[in-house]
Amino acid sequence: MTVDMKLKIIIKKEAAILAALYDLYCPYNPIITSPHIYYLNPEFAKILYIKYLLEKEDAWDKTFTGILEEKDSNITKTLKSIEIYNWNTIKKMLIKKSKEITNLNNEKIKNFKDYSKKIFGFKKYFKEIYLILGFNPIIKASYGNALTTIKTHPVISCFTNEKQNPQQILDVIYHEILHKLIKLNNIKLEEKIEEVIIDQMCPKGYLSKLLGLSEKIHEEHLLARQEWLREEYEKLTGKIKEYFEKQIYNEKTIFNFLNLKSI
Repeated sequence: MTVDMKLKIIIKKEAAILAALYDLYCPYNPIITSPHIYYLNPEFAKILYIKYLLEKEDAWDKTFTGILEEKDSNITKTLKSIEIYNWNTIKKMLIKKSKEITNLNNEKIKNFKDYSKKIFGFKKYFKEIYLILGFNPIIKASYGNALTTIKTHPVISCFTNEKQNPQQILDVIYHEILHKLIKLNNIKLEEKIEEVIIDQMCPKGYLSKLLGLSEKIHEEHLLARQEWLREEYEKLTGKIKEYFEKQIYNEKTIFNFLNLKSI
């Protein structure tokens, strides 16, 4: 049986570093406010310089394609030269996790598509999505990003560890996939509103519970504590809760219910 939305998992040191570099775009990342200070650290300077080259040469697509096809450039060579502490052990763990994630996605993906069609009104889906797996040293969490700087391939990332079960990891992956699907379906929302809505879906959200990935819904998510999103959270979370408690997703999309129009 062919599985739509197949995950093509990448476990390469240089891919994990590339995905980590994307996180320098996060608006609450402290490096954004003073990158010149971090650049004074010799090891960090190499990483920051790669990001500089990626932007200067508009090389995100070329670099990711080079990693896939194992074609080296100056950037990929530098990425490979960076050491990830205990990488061989981490790689073995990630390979094991990748099998668990693949099996669980095969089991859950039909329901994910069915519910996301109802909730978001999606008409288009990817046949496959590239997933960069990396290591997160914070035991209690997995972390992902949507890698929007890469345009030629649908690619996301997830940083995790052996203490995270496949349900927790896939929950984070589906959060990032939702971002990709919103763009694929040409649904244009204000960035903050999109983040709040998807954050309420998964991880540990209303869609997570529908899919059996989480038993409880965490209404106070991490992003709700970020000042740049507080106003949107206060405005939308009560309505989103009503939308799911009354199962309004069987009648209309979340956008219609919230009276949101594509911009």
